[in-house]
Amino acid sequence: TPSPIAMSDRMRIDGVLRSSAMEGEAGQRVEIDITGDLQPLVVAQYRPFFGGESALSARVERPEDGSTRMRDLRLATAAVLLEGDVTLDAQNRPSFIDITGHIEPPGGANRILLPVPGAATSLQAADLSVSFDAATGDAFVLSAALDALDVDAFAMDAARIEAMGRITPSDTGIAGITADLEIDLNGMSHTDPGLSDAIGTTMTFSTSVDWSRDAPLRLGGIALTAGNLSATGDISAQLEEATLPVEFDLAAQAADLSRFSALSGQRLSGALDADLSGSTEALSGAFDIRLAGIARDLRADPA
Repeated sequence: TPSPIAMSDRMRIDGVLRSSAMEGEAGQRVEIDITGDLQPLVVAQYRPFFGGESALSARVERPEDGSTRMRDLRLATAAVLLEGDVTLDAQNRPSFIDITGHIEPPGGANRILLPVPGAATSLQAADLSVSFDAATGDAFVLSAALDALDVDAFAMDAARIEAMGRITPSDTGIAGITADLEIDLNGMSHTDPGLSDAIGTTMTFSTSVDWSRDAPLRLGGIALTAGNLSATGDISAQLEEATLPVEFDLAAQAADLSRFSALSGQRLSGALDADLSGSTEALSGAFDIRLAGIARDLRADPA
């Protein structure tokens, strides 16, 4: 049945939602095909992201076994193309996921501003893929690549994110998720020269993620390296608690403190090893932190 939406006496969104019986098996099928101009609905700086036409199409099937199959999903704007298939079983657990996404500035532009809250965020290109097939096992793979990402005053040439893990089902949903996560950032910079020196130009981060129902989210075996800075340890967060309590046990090493000179306003030299442990409540601001460290050849002179 056509489902137009009129705005200001002009047709902005038009489409079809068609329900029918599935062919060859009991169940219902809904076909979705919607297109329209969303630019009047968004603020001016985000309109290039959507362009003159945005489109959503998919075929949703509900067979007799209670599962939900979303086939030929396609979401497109001037800057985004998201495609794939998703299947949920009768308990709404994912049984199949094959999603790819791509962001690219339209019309040969160099960058595109993303319609996200907070600081202005733009990039030159992004790719995303997620795959999972319960028929062949419980493993999933997620990968993402961001090129020339700018977030307010912070910028990087490239970011790569890789996660490989397992989904553990329960009788009524998902019992837990584990994953090995790796993040690589290259070409980092900041408009504040002192902060730019402090963060360095590259960073690698890896951890083992472990979440299960009614238990904390755990990041174990954390390993972070940024130039001659490094950190290791573990973090856990109670996501279901109202104050979002976080516990941590970290060890950090700074082999050369001179990189913090511009930021501190003093000429620093030497090295520092520090152990940081305790807890904090992310939403209330309460904290209990224990800090111990050893400095070697530490020196601070006026700039």
